[in-house]
Amino acid sequence: MLVADSRWEKLEDDAKSLQEIEAALKADGLALDELPWVLQYNKRDLPDVAPANYIDFLLNNRPNPARVFETVATSGENLPELRKAIVERVLARFAESYGEKLVAPESVAEVERTA
Repeated sequence: MLVADSRWEKLEDDAKSLQEIEAALKADGLALDELPWVLQYNKRDLPDVAPANYIDFLLNNRPNPARVFETVATSGENLPELRKAIVERVLARFAESYGEKLVAPESVAEVERTA
């Protein structure tokens, strides 16, 4: 997840942070687009913020765009939805990788009752 500060004067820092994340992942043999990630455009309540579609162009202009959440951290606006999306993406990635090997909790309980 990248938390971007939506203010105009912070957009360059946001882009640099994303570049640094991608460079660190590349050094570890990973690519951001292969990971479950989301973008949080924070401070949307302030008067000097860039439009979300402009931030999208700078940070999310990629073949597989991340899901975006416009948030206000001080009030908690959209944070529950953001957390839910992160969990869903991580679980979906986990299921992709290990799905055949997973056993649903209901199945484990059933096996334990019959044993």
